[in-house]
Amino acid sequence: MLQNVPKEIDGATVLYIGEAPENFGYVSYRDEENKLEIKRINIAYLAICRCIERDDYYLFACDKDFNALHDFLFSTVEECFEVAKKHYKVNTINWTKSVLI
Repeated sequence: MLQNVPKEIDGATVLYIGEAPENFGYVSYRDEENKLEIKRINIAYLAICRCIERDDYYLFACDKDFNALHDFLFSTVEECFEVAKKHYKVNTINWTKSVLI
């Protein structure tokens, strides 16, 4: 069971958290000249969140502490689900609804 799930990520309300038995990959940070990899952070969760002000939905790639590492912006929740599976190339994503919805 998921623990310590935030109500918001980067100001957007959390609707769903995705976990996968496979790895979602990682985000790589490079030096200023984009030559050397400085840091690599694993993507532990995906989060679908609603941005109320814009009436849009974010698909966030998050670390183990739910810090946003990368995001996509979409018009619908369905687009978030579709792109998550395609972009992160995993067979199964187990989505858990937020207690807020």
